[in-house]
Amino acid sequence: MREYLSEQQIALRDSEARYRSLAEASASIVWRAAPWGKVVDDIPTWQAFTGQSPEQYKGWGWVEALHPEDRSSMVAIWKEAFPTRSVAVAEYRVLRHDGEYRYMNIRGVPILDETGEIREWVGMCVDITERKQAEVKLRESEARFRLLAENSTDIISRHTVDGILLYVSPACYTVLGYQPEELVGYPSHKLVHPDDLAEIARNYPVNADLPDIYTITHRARHQDGHYIWLEATIRAIRDRQTQEILEMQASSRDITKRKQVEDEQRFLAEASGILAASLDYETTLAGLVRLAVPEIADWCLVDIICDNQLVRRVAAAHANPEKQELVEQLQNYPPDLAETAGVAEVIRTGKSQIIHLISDEQIQGLSHNASHLKILQELNPTSGMSVPLIVRGRVLGAMTLVSSSGRCYNTKSLMLAEELAGRAAIAVDNARLYTETQQSQQAAENANRIKDEFLAVLSHELRSPLNPILGWSKLLQSKKLDEKTIPQALKTIERNAKLQAQLIEDLLDISRILQGKISLNIYPVDLTSVISAAMETVRLSAEAKSIEMHINLEPNLGQVLGDSSRLQQIVWNLLSNAVKFTPEGGRVEIRLSLCSNSNSALIQVSDTGKGIDPNFLPYVFEYFRQENSSTTRKFGGLGLGLAIVRHLVELHGGTVQVESGGEDQGATFTVRLPLIQNQLEIRQDSSNSEPSSNLNGIKILVVDDDTDTREFIAFLLEQYGANVTAVTSAYEALATLAQSLPDILLSDIGMPEVDGCMFMRQLRTLPAKQGGQIRAIALTAYAGEINAQQVLAAGFDKHLAKPVEPAELVDAIANLIAE
Repeated sequence: MREYLSEQQIALRDSEARYRSLAEASASIVWRAAPWGKVVDDIPTWQAFTGQSPEQYKGWGWVEALHPEDRSSMVAIWKEAFPTRSVAVAEYRVLRHDGEYRYMNIRGVPILDETGEIREWVGMCVDITERKQAEVKLRESEARFRLLAENSTDIISRHTVDGILLYVSPACYTVLGYQPEELVGYPSHKLVHPDDLAEIARNYPVNADLPDIYTITHRARHQDGHYIWLEATIRAIRDRQTQEILEMQASSRDITKRKQVEDEQRFLAEASGILAASLDYETTLAGLVRLAVPEIADWCLVDIICDNQLVRRVAAAHANPEKQELVEQLQNYPPDLAETAGVAEVIRTGKSQIIHLISDEQIQGLSHNASHLKILQELNPTSGMSVPLIVRGRVLGAMTLVSSSGRCYNTKSLMLAEELAGRAAIAVDNARLYTETQQSQQAAENANRIKDEFLAVLSHELRSPLNPILGWSKLLQSKKLDEKTIPQALKTIERNAKLQAQLIEDLLDISRILQGKISLNIYPVDLTSVISAAMETVRLSAEAKSIEMHINLEPNLGQVLGDSSRLQQIVWNLLSNAVKFTPEGGRVEIRLSLCSNSNSALIQVSDTGKGIDPNFLPYVFEYFRQENSSTTRKFGGLGLGLAIVRHLVELHGGTVQVESGGEDQGATFTVRLPLIQNQLEIRQDSSNSEPSSNLNGIKILVVDDDTDTREFIAFLLEQYGANVTAVTSAYEALATLAQSLPDILLSDIGMPEVDGCMFMRQLRTLPAKQGGQIRAIALTAYAGEINAQQVLAAGFDKHLAKPVEPAELVDAIANLIAE
């Protein structure tokens, strides 16, 4: 027994030795205490740490080294551990020998005896000041983080490496509509737009090629389902030792408005590129609508006002290729400017319209018919806007943008559409100006070419009659012609002189037309008599070519309101044209019928002649235009007759058109003239009555500086019984008037020194007994309307143009004497 105790004592001493060695070698304070916490052993490390002597710390003296605020809690921990025999764990501050309080972690383990009672306590105190300071700093850092996060307008978030949200700041509700607690524990990638996941996956978590802090933009789903753009700055938090990523922190800013502005600028830049790519505005607009869908619309239409003030749909596009054909069918239903709603109203008023939510009733109201309604219903418009194309204060058309996929247009959408429409309008205007410039240049070149061709033809047509006139005149003067040939020579001279006079008259008519100076002597006219008179005029020409003339006049047709002589000129021109272009043995037919649909008279002149090339048909009634103006042409003339016809018909409120099957297929000219509703008594044109041919005893003074004309007029008037005095100038005329007053003064205008108008103005200043009130006729080659006005303003009573028919001159003198 003694030997056994000896070994146990030895083992105990060895154990205590090891314990003391460990306690002295440890950086921690190792201690033992009695069952109720009194220190009974020396604790060198405690003495070294606190500076307390054994006398001071043994028993309960060690408590004095604790911070006063921690003593009561320490006592409470011991009181709780004693009865429960549990491990005592506590943290408290201990005053170090240098006067600094250090945080200590104490852990005391009770050692029980065979009865289960506490025999002693063994424990350890560890200095944890650095850890506690780190924890304080961490808490302060977290407090600052939360303060910043909770007051930031950006979304501050923390994520695990796998993307699970650990923390989300309150801004999440403002930006995305979610309460923060809804998202904690939620996978963040579930909020990302599917199209943006691939970009985020390349960078999350931070890979080896990227810095710990980087920025990425993506779309995030709002709580109500739509997406907004976020710009996220992401930071990887790593372990200092291993560099392993512990978590991810992100600051996400709402950049939706900025992104919209960037997208709008990009879109408008692309649009400007398209608009500048071509001067064909229809091609340009087609490209523009293809850009607009699906960028800002699901389908898009562009309407342009044409020169005839009708609206034409020039471009249509749908984002869905399967519905492209449907939207193109809408081109068959362009807006009517008479409509009071929709695109027509936008074009008419120049003001944009927007419909945030299109109802079924509105779709029905915008449809033209059942087919149109069906197309609109299949296109299913849900929101739309229409904006005018305006440039330089002028509306060129409208652009319509429609959504059918849930997109709802707002004021901002309308502003973008108006900006796009403004740029499109400028492009259309520039294209039109360029085209107009090109057309003007082409027109000027054509006009110069036509003028040159016309002058060449005019020279030819005026000179050609002179050849037989001068030729036969020379032969007549030589007296080498026999009796049979003389009448032929005179007829040839007369025919060519009349031809030349008609050419000049046509030129004067065109001049009057271009100046708007043609006036009509309007009264009810029977077209039957007009047509019959015109037929008689051309009958001889037709007979000379063995052309059959057929006339078909509907009886009791009614009257038209017009100028009989001008109406006869219309028919005569058409008949002359038909005879001219119909070969020998051909046929010319004139028909007069009633057009009951419009209560109009139809005059149709048909021939079996040369016909008209389809390419020339649009230009038949234009001034100075001939199908063939070359030197090889078969038919003469200036190409003015049909232009005169068109103008005279239009002055009578009618229309004229031409039809031809082409070369050698003949032609049909149709004149439509409105009939008067209440038939009136037909007034006969006094100009058609036979003039008085008796000038016996009438004294006439002729003033003309041209000898041939003067002598011819004097001879002509003397043949009708007049007493004629002929002088060469105004001075001679005044001298003659001082000697004797004639009944009639017949004067030329273009004379040297004192012209006819100057002479007449001077004459009208004289008293009556000196000739101041004498009747006077101007007989002049100045035959224009302005010339006639000047002549009458100078004091002449009548104006006659050279050359004048003898009967017309005699009639004018007789009528003037009779007034």
